[in-house]
Amino acid sequence: MSVFFISGCDLLQSDDSRTPPLGTFEAVVRGTMTDADGTVARDVSVWARGYFDACADRPEDAQEGLAPNAGLLDAVVAIAAPNAYWGHWPFPQRYGYAALWYAGMPLLSHLCGYFPGRALGLGEDLPRGVALQWARWSRRPEYSGDAGAHADISLPILALSFSDDAFAPRSSVDALMAEYKRADIDRRHLTPKDIGASRIGHFGCFRAAAAMSIWDDIATWVRAQASRT
Repeated sequence: MSVFFISGCDLLQSDDSRTPPLGTFEAVVRGTMTDADGTVARDVSVWARGYFDACADRPEDAQEGLAPNAGLLDAVVAIAAPNAYWGHWPFPQRYGYAALWYAGMPLLSHLCGYFPGRALGLGEDLPRGVALQWARWSRRPEYSGDAGAHADISLPILALSFSDDAFAPRSSVDALMAEYKRADIDRRHLTPKDIGASRIGHFGCFRAAAAMSIWDDIATWVRAQASRT
């Protein structure tokens, strides 16, 4: 994220290091999307104006329409943020995701008291309630179920997806962005060749040195949006 500091942008980054053991508490992503809602409230209280939400790799990602205070946002950067309904994956991967949402995630969440995503190479660990809710969303085409709220959002959105991302294929990201009918969406689908890398995947945007070019472009986009506010 140093590209933002180099570019003269302020940046707030969440810290999950103090989260208690996941098997010791219950949590869900509420209907009002309290994670997005709370983040907006906290960060806007720090700066008098101008807030850009960057989201990736969580069930609440790019769900700003469900936050009551989404009007405080100036713009959104959605990085590999899908509508995770299993039918948006290509054949035959879709059946693997159907098995995850219908059986694997619910079963492991009940057995372990949380979903052990890290051990399975499926991102971060999740509280049981969040995992069960995410699995429930992902078994239905409407996903989180309130696309109407998304349709009310009229913000600029930069939406990125990557050609070798098995967790958020192009069709799934397109499906989520289609819910933001009034938003000014800058939709970009990148290949590893576009940034001179051998691979990007779902997490490479945050890990690979070659991804600096992606963040340079994101910072340029953010500055352009800031100049309009």
